[in-house]
Amino acid sequence: MSNTNVQNDKTVPSSFKERLKAWWQAFKQAMSSLKTLTAMQLKEKMDMKFLRSTKATIFKTVYFVLQFVVVTAVCYLLLYACKLLSIFSLVGEVPVSVIAIVFGFMLLLSIIFTTLGLVKSLYIAKDNAVLLTLPAKPSLIFLSKLCVYYVYELRKNFIFLIPFFFAYGILKALPVWYYAWALVLFVFVSILTVLISALLSMPSLFVYRICRKYKVLQYTLMVAAIALLSWGVVSLIALIPDDIDILSNWGTIFWDIQDFLKSFTQNFALLMSLTELIVGISTGRTNVVITRHTLPNLSILIGLIVVLFVLCFLLSQPLFYSMASKSFEHTKRENDKPRPNKKAPILLSAVKKEWFVALRNKTIVSLVIQSCNISLSVFNYIIIYFYILTK
Repeated sequence: MSNTNVQNDKTVPSSFKERLKAWWQAFKQAMSSLKTLTAMQLKEKMDMKFLRSTKATIFKTVYFVLQFVVVTAVCYLLLYACKLLSIFSLVGEVPVSVIAIVFGFMLLLSIIFTTLGLVKSLYIAKDNAVLLTLPAKPSLIFLSKLCVYYVYELRKNFIFLIPFFFAYGILKALPVWYYAWALVLFVFVSILTVLISALLSMPSLFVYRICRKYKVLQYTLMVAAIALLSWGVVSLIALIPDDIDILSNWGTIFWDIQDFLKSFTQNFALLMSLTELIVGISTGRTNVVITRHTLPNLSILIGLIVVLFVLCFLLSQPLFYSMASKSFEHTKRENDKPRPNKKAPILLSAVKKEWFVALRNKTIVSLVIQSCNISLSVFNYIIIYFYILTK
């Protein structure tokens, strides 16, 4: 009896080790496939030819550094002007809420454009016909496309957001390690942006397909967007006071700015926490980067990323393959039924043929849309001109 128990005790750990080893081998193989898929797509979509030449690589690096320095300098001058003129603070400081507003606006734009790009890349890209036939799981293909857009997002952040936060660090004379801290956190911010966009891309695909199927809806939405933009411009002009005298009315304007910043801080607490995680908290004329809120905010950020990643992964299992393999442009309509040929007059047939050819080439449709855009633009200019005259 004792020998049997000893033998069972020996077999259990060995089988556990074998299962753990098999899992580790499968994980390594999956990561290798993910790396290969990501590299293959990056090589196709990004111009990497400069790596073949030393001169081209040096030129590209110098250009990147100069671009980064110039954007940082411009952002610093703008922030310094705000500090010098005491626009946002009586003591001549730029509060963290101002940084959060710019940060939130840029994140919103990034999420919108990344969502639109992911709709095309994930579900209606031509390379899906090749990628989905490779000996790789659809979930790996889905993750590889997210990795590609993650690289895009990092590159976009180096164009404006990271220089903007570096300029704020220079303005506040923050320690040197702040810049490394900001770079590390933007690794997480880029992941967060891509994951939110990946979730939004799934319902956006259905909207895209409906608009492509029903052209009238597509053109109606375009006209509605132009009309909404026109209404927004007119509404903003209506806010302009009759007598524009900033110097004499600066007291009222300044406290209106303070009320807006206070309202923004209260209504967008999560965005404020993310901004404070990067730049810290201002206390008078000093700025403390690492505070007692840093660890909780970092935990919330990482937890949010984990939750979004799990949601994306779980939703991609049943949805991605079916959505990506059924490209709307190449789907055959099953409701079309054969109709008998009808003889029509020669003149009517010729006119009908030219009409359908023009519609398929989108000639008439594009002319109508351009005419509507020009008419609305002229109408906006006329309204703005007369509104300014009446002011």
